[in-house]
Amino acid sequence: MMTHPLPPTHRVTLAYARVSSPDQQADLGRQAMVLSDFCTKNGWTHEVIRDLGSGMNYHQKGLRELLQRIMRNEVERLVITHKDRLWRFGAELVFAICEEFQTAVVMVN
Repeated sequence: MMTHPLPPTHRVTLAYARVSSPDQQADLGRQAMVLSDFCTKNGWTHEVIRDLGSGMNYHQKGLRELLQRIMRNEVERLVITHKDRLWRFGAELVFAICEEFQTAVVMVN
């Protein structure tokens, strides 16, 4: 499938925050704030996608949205705190998809 890059002004920065369980809700808020602060300090207009659930579950609503948007070539960069926050055992696959669609991956930690 041939894709055509969108003009740079139409591609966005997405920050992705995830925790495994409801008792980590406060950590999810902190993680989202760290990501948002990092993006702001770098001058990137951004959106934060939050997920609550296991890092081994690829059915997470936020993860699915993230992947769909990357594959629609809408994402300039993906910002995460650590690769395990993305997807416990599938982060390398997501990174390969990002590379294919020229989406930079930035890890804060």
